[in-house]
Amino acid sequence: MIGLFISKGRNEGTCFLLKNSEERYVLGSDKSLSLSLSDAGISSRHAEIYFESDKWWIKDLASTNGTFVNGLPISRPTEVIPRDKIVVGKVEMQVVERKDTKEGSKKKKNSETLTVPFDPRASILGTCKSTEGVIEFINKVASLECTILLEGETGTGKEIVARAIHALGTRSQKRFVAINCGAIPDNLIESELFGHEKGAFTGADKRHVGHFEDASGGTLFLDEIGDLPLSAQTKLLRVLESKQIRRLGGEHELSVNVRVLAASHKNLSTLAESGEFRKDLLHRLKVIHFKMPSLKERKQDIPVLVKHFLNILSIDMGKNLYSISPAALDKLAQHTWPGNIRELKNVIEAAIVNAPTSTIQISDLQITENGVDSGLNDLKKDKPFLSIEEFEKEKIAAHISDAIAQAGGNKKKAAELLGISRAAFYEKIKKYGIE
Repeated sequence: MIGLFISKGRNEGTCFLLKNSEERYVLGSDKSLSLSLSDAGISSRHAEIYFESDKWWIKDLASTNGTFVNGLPISRPTEVIPRDKIVVGKVEMQVVERKDTKEGSKKKKNSETLTVPFDPRASILGTCKSTEGVIEFINKVASLECTILLEGETGTGKEIVARAIHALGTRSQKRFVAINCGAIPDNLIESELFGHEKGAFTGADKRHVGHFEDASGGTLFLDEIGDLPLSAQTKLLRVLESKQIRRLGGEHELSVNVRVLAASHKNLSTLAESGEFRKDLLHRLKVIHFKMPSLKERKQDIPVLVKHFLNILSIDMGKNLYSISPAALDKLAQHTWPGNIRELKNVIEAAIVNAPTSTIQISDLQITENGVDSGLNDLKKDKPFLSIEEFEKEKIAAHISDAIAQAGGNKKKAAELLGISRAAFYEKIKKYGIE
């Protein structure tokens, strides 16, 4: 027996229990179905899930936006097992075993509504060794109460890991509060972290509860902790050791019960050696330390990540489902990705905007070694602002020229690459003035 846990979308946090039987469960937006989901990206009869030959299978029912298993679109019946991730429209579901669920009281047709534990695989995609190491780490430390320091390059997913640790831990029913220490002005840090009383300073017209109080009983995630000024570091160390805070202008100490997770893209050991970060605070934070792998170390996961971003971004942007050519995917695999997963997502989003067809080609990928160049940035420079029509003409003309170049000047082959007839191809050459 398995369940379909909804990890993202409407009805998030519930699970449909599927029983091993001859029944075939149909998933779609039709309210009469056993697995009815309300989402604009889901067809009325979207997919079918059934048990056959001692295995569970999912089959797409010629849906408009497709059915995805582990980031890849399916075109035929596909076996699904626990931990697999299914995406339909904007709804993300994880396959879970019956033993991982807790029975609920609500029932829906031939299925039961359940609550299941969080599985980090629902938000951490990939199968390479480094990714498996991240998941193993999360499972290992989630039940612990000690402070954890996550270090790694910008865009590697440190907050996602922190959220997974919280969701799997004993504090999962309490709040997860995330703050970016580098985004708080120095003169407001103490107030933001510990709160203030009315009249504590000019403009303090009412009591303000700080992040430590706000996260009481739960988890406080201090992102970019390396950007904290030394004065704030001193006060943070005291709070971590005493588990007590005092609001600005307050007269009494307040006990706080918060698990602290910290993260930084900077090397805190290096900062400590130079005197920019307190060594005693570093030792207090570094009870457990984990270095997040860069995307350069996870290149095997790029195809899965790309398919995932194409799916969710196509729907979010109100477009038909986009795909990517093998040549374009190969170019992505060759990039060094200094901005990591965040940069990859931005590149895919820009490519969807730039692409004249629903298949992303090499010419649609505007990337540099220093980061993303969406192709739209040129519009912001000191040059005449292009109309939508002019911009589209430029992109289409460049796309056709790339196809001709890739075909070695053979225009018949170029037309085939573009998926259009030779007559239509020559019409476009004439229309766009391509030599």
